[in-house]
Amino acid sequence: MQKHAWIMGRTPDMALLVATPLLIMPLTLLAAVLWQAEQIALVIAAFGATGHHLPGMMRAYGDRELFSQYKIRFVVAPLFLLTICTLSFFFGLRGIELIVLTWGIWHGLMQTYGFARIYDAKASVSSRLGARLDFLMCFSWFAAGFIFSETRMTGFLDQFYTSGGPFVTASLISTTRMFFLVLTVSVTLAFVTHTYRQARKQAWSLLKVLLLISSFAFWWFCMFWPQNMILGIVMFEVFHDVQYLSIVWLFNRNRVEKGANVGPLTTFLFQRRNARLLLYICCVLIYGAWDYFGDFVANDTAKTVLLAVVTASTLLHFYFDGFIWKIRQRQTGEALGVETGLRRFVAPKSVAVFKWAIFVVPLFWLAYAQLESNRTELKKHEMIVESLPNSSMAQNNLGVVLQSKGDITSAQHVYQRALNLYPEYADAMANLGRTHLLNHQYADALACFRRAVDIRVLPSMFHRDFANALRLVGLNQEAETQYALTLQKNASDVETMSFRALNLIQLGKLDLAQQLLEEALARSPDHVIAHANLGSLHRTLGDHDLAVEHHQRAAELSPEPNMLMELAISHMQAGQVAQACERLERILVLDSGSIQAHRYLAALHALSNRPEEALPHLLYLAEESPDLDTRMGLANVYVELGQYPLATAQLQLVLDQEEFHRDAMQLLADIWIKEGQFQKALGTLLSYLGMQPNDVNALDQSGMLQAKLNRFVDARMAFERALQIDERFVPARVHLAQLLVHMRDWQEADSHFQMATELDANHLGAHLGRLRLAQLRGDSASIKAFAEAVLTVDRHNQQALDAMQGITSPRAN
Repeated sequence: MQKHAWIMGRTPDMALLVATPLLIMPLTLLAAVLWQAEQIALVIAAFGATGHHLPGMMRAYGDRELFSQYKIRFVVAPLFLLTICTLSFFFGLRGIELIVLTWGIWHGLMQTYGFARIYDAKASVSSRLGARLDFLMCFSWFAAGFIFSETRMTGFLDQFYTSGGPFVTASLISTTRMFFLVLTVSVTLAFVTHTYRQARKQAWSLLKVLLLISSFAFWWFCMFWPQNMILGIVMFEVFHDVQYLSIVWLFNRNRVEKGANVGPLTTFLFQRRNARLLLYICCVLIYGAWDYFGDFVANDTAKTVLLAVVTASTLLHFYFDGFIWKIRQRQTGEALGVETGLRRFVAPKSVAVFKWAIFVVPLFWLAYAQLESNRTELKKHEMIVESLPNSSMAQNNLGVVLQSKGDITSAQHVYQRALNLYPEYADAMANLGRTHLLNHQYADALACFRRAVDIRVLPSMFHRDFANALRLVGLNQEAETQYALTLQKNASDVETMSFRALNLIQLGKLDLAQQLLEEALARSPDHVIAHANLGSLHRTLGDHDLAVEHHQRAAELSPEPNMLMELAISHMQAGQVAQACERLERILVLDSGSIQAHRYLAALHALSNRPEEALPHLLYLAEESPDLDTRMGLANVYVELGQYPLATAQLQLVLDQEEFHRDAMQLLADIWIKEGQFQKALGTLLSYLGMQPNDVNALDQSGMLQAKLNRFVDARMAFERALQIDERFVPARVHLAQLLVHMRDWQEADSHFQMATELDANHLGAHLGRLRLAQLRGDSASIKAFAEAVLTVDRHNQQALDAMQGITSPRAN
């Protein structure tokens, strides 16, 4: 191939212009393994996409001849576009983004067309038909690649509908695709035929053909793979930027070497020296840096202004490139070494007006349409799914909206449809996992997250959800690994820090958990989850006041039932019953069906001796969640209220479910005792002991009933049996001693009373028993000693006081 057929030379042309995708693809895919696509895109968008605007700006404002030729455009266009962009972003008008997207595709295809024309000119190929076919090839292949891509069309329709655009039917999209298919095939056949004829005459450019093949193939690759739309855009953006920066370097260097009137900055920068090339690249990166670091600006107004400036810079780049690089212009052609047959070219003013109309008219129409539109996010995404029923991305986006509105079941169905269309869709798989997590289907959630992370590197929020699923199924150590991975990607993610602290608590690493939560609150003092988890940690540590303080703050920031419940529990553990009841009542105002709130209120009222207030909550629980505990609670409350038949009915329901329920049988026996039906009470206990013969409490209670029925031998046997099972069981020992007193076996009775006081020095019954025996024996010294022992336990005990004063005589049992 002839030397002059190359633009920069064999190796640079192939590496930087023609075969560049062969370098870009492996590097991008490697980066995708190490970083999220969103992180890669942020860097490329700033340092590449925004940075490569600089060379065009330098030529527009640094080339004196060019500036003189287009002075009005170079002065008015920036002011106009900056004003339009600023107004659009401040008023939330999204049409400008749609214009940028559409113009960007046009800009990309026109760059490819420009390189095709340069290669033809380098090969001295001059054919008007060939030029038109080159343009139609670029237009049809770029447009068809975009239109046939379900993912890219989903993004386009999202912006189009958000901007106020009318509904596009699936049939219209199908018709448009068929049109572009026919157009692309027809143009390609015509191009191949024309190129073949030119080749036979030795008047064709092989490099142009290779360039077109690599550009179209890479464009289609980026449109259809990977599923992650961001990664595809990144790869083609790199290709576009490398081509652009390379040709601009060559162009300006040639102009400097030929002594063109280009200005001091261009003369200094574009020289045949490696240091100047490095400086050129640094300048491009610096120009793009303000876009990159602008992403971290906290002030909303400043961020909006910066976004408007970046967008205006993008539009100016598209606009300037439309006329400052045309090889039909004399100075452009000369700098590229294609001078033959070129002329000074200035488009008619009518053409410029028409091009501006193409920009302005749709922009203002979309602005009006958006302001008049009342579409919701849900309606918009339903329209996209209807327009593109085979788009997995459209299904996934609809699922996200449904999930945000709390319709988890519908979201699950939509995510599943997305996965049916594309089983390797990691985002849809992870989103399905999130819905399972919300539905407490932890095993299913875990399976989805594991599959998703196997497919690709996920955004940090999905790794956090993966870690949450692992924690909830008890895989805390693996969860810790995922939490740490999430924080490596985003060290300031306070929510992840809060969940990780909860996992550390479960691992027993309380100090590290506390440190992490305090750091989270230092970063975000009003973070709800951090306050809630720190409150739970203090509750675990027994710091009830601090637990209440943090749960109080969490409930103030997010007065949801779950936060109020945590606060109520902290109040309960701090012994603040009234405050706990107040929080629980508030929960029932927000969610009248909260089983946990009803259960806690019933328990608190019962413990506070307010059975009449506990009753409504227990009745609700018996209706909605009729478990054994609820029925036992009702029975106890009915006993407190003296409504024994109702209590008995509840206990019978318990015994129907669990025939020998200990507490139910003992409470039933208590009811019979309260009603004076000792025989029934004894029968109930003996039935229970038939199944549980080693229950010392039941044996003790049966012994007392036997004694009341004057069955002293059976009573003694019951007490002794209880003590055989547990010789340290003080109630049975005291009751046996009392029975022995009644049977006048005072010596053995005294030994049991003495042993009871040794086992439990504060047992009032045991001390009273010894006092009683001393009175029966008339032993004044013992009476005084035992009365003092009683008063040590109960200083107001009247029997002991009487004994001390010698007022009363020993009382009969």
